[in-house]
Amino acid sequence: ASHGKLGKHMMHLVRLYLMCFDILEKGEINTYREKEHDWLMDIRNGKYLDENDQPVPEFFKIVDDLEARMQLSLERSSLPDKPNYKKINEFVMSVNERIVRGEI
Repeated sequence: ASHGKLGKHMMHLVRLYLMCFDILEKGEINTYREKEHDWLMDIRNGKYLDENDQPVPEFFKIVDDLEARMQLSLERSSLPDKPNYKKINEFVMSVNERIVRGEI
């Protein structure tokens, strides 16, 4: 279908918002979207595209709602504003050391 590319982009936009909620609200990364699978496939397959393959107003409302939730999630998140670079660098060094030693 000609709407394939836009529908796919629309689906990924929504999926990324859902992943942001997991990170900000639960502190976890979930790439397998079992609960939202059917909805995401509907988006990808053109449910929110009109006869000219343009997004319908309902889709823009969905994105506005997702953006509003993300702003709230950001404000309420317990995640620090900045990453702990010292800890990250120590982790990277330990992984590199284990690779060099043939442990992984």
